[in-house]
Order: sequence, then structure tokens, then C-alpha cells
Amino acid sequence: MCWVSFFVRLVFVVLFCFSKNYFFAQTSKGILKQLTKSEVNGIFSKEELVSLQINLPIQSAYTYTDSQQQKLLVFTESNDSIGLKKDTCNFKIKAMGLVKQNESWKKLWEVNDFILRSQNETSIWFWTKYLEANDFDKDSKPELYLVYGTNGMNGLNDGRLKFVVVKDDKKYVVRLQSGVLDFERNLQIDKTFYELPSSIQKRVNEIMNLTSKNQNIIFPFGWENGMTQKKTKISER
Repeated sequence: MCWVSFFVRLVFVVLFCFSKNYFFAQTSKGILKQLTKSEVNGIFSKEELVSLQINLPIQSAYTYTDSQQQKLLVFTESNDSIGLKKDTCNFKIKAMGLVKQNESWKKLWEVNDFILRSQNETSIWFWTKYLEANDFDKDSKPELYLVYGTNGMNGLNDGRLKFVVVKDDKKYVVRLQSGVLDFERNLQIDKTFYELPSSIQKRVNEIMNLTSKNQNIIFPFGWENGMTQKKTKISER
């Protein structure tokens, strides 16, 4: 029955190598409205793409209103081709938040990342299944919740995962290094994350639990208790 195990593993690797597969390209939640490809193509001129430094293919874009301003959330991925079968994987990603001012777009913030070849990572992509914009702290200004991750040698089991909250155009990040072995797993939490309202911290914890339940991500033992204690580093070393 060894061939069965090999086949299952092969299917797993292929599925998670494609950044646009079903599991990670779900409809966003909250007040975000996803734009069609034709709508995205009609938004930016070539000059605006250059000035905004949108130098990777646009994977998806979402519009929403914040404090009576029209804002845009853009995800870009490098769409690199690797392997004999030309499986599409991403070596680099960038997300950015834009606001409409005087008929043009101004960049408010951005997130950049890339695979770590030293850790044998093969792809990185945005997990829009968990994307949302909501006002959990009831201040009439929606915060954004972004998730992205990588594949390692064992797929998601030893990849990295980042949870990003964007509030008032500032970023707050929780970083996970997953791992098959206990000592490989660790969490790093921005100190400023604990300055966020408790309702927002709670929502991030809920999203973290969802990724663990749905995607075979492995968190370090006792991570929830560690975050309750406002630890910035949690590991099993």
C-alpha cells in the first residue's frame, strides 16, 4: 500500500503549490467588495502602476469605505514557474493599502515578503480565505485582517505563517514558524499587538485557531496561554 501513501503526498504537494487553488481563494468577509479582473484592469494606468511600485502581477483587489474615504486593498504575487511540469509557485508577494485622493491613488501601507530558500521553502501566497475587514472594537473604523504563508519541505507543516492586522494604517503582526518537531515551532508577537483592543486580539486568536483546524498548521504547545500572558516569544525549545 506504499504507493497509496506516495500518491496522497504527491496530490497534497501539487495542491498547495498553486497559490490560486480553491482552499485559499475564498470570498472575503466583512465590508470588502472583491473587484473583477476587468475592474482591476480599468483602475490603474501604466504610470500609476510604476508610481505605486506595483511590480508583481495583481492577484486580487478589494474596495471598501473607511471614514468616508474610498480605499483599495491590493494583493500581488510573483507567479514564478518552477519544476518540469511548470507548476506555478510564488517566490515574492506584496500587499498594499491605497486611498483615493484627487482622482489618483495614494499608498498608505504595504506588506512585502518572500520565500526563504535556506529553509527550503517553495512558495508563498495570500490566504484570502481568512481575509476580512470588520469593526470589532466599534470605533466606526474597520480594521483589516490578512493572512499569508509558505510551504516548506513538508508542506504547511513546516512553513511560516503571518497574521497581520492593519488598524489606522498601522500594521501589527503575529509570526508563526510551524514544524513537525516540537523544537521547530515558535511564535513571535509584535509588542505593539498587545496594545490593540481586546476584541481585535480575540479575533486574531480565532483566526489563528481556524488556520490550525483547517490547514494542518502546527502551533507551539501552550501558545494561547502564552498570548494571554502577553508574551512576545513562545516556543517549545
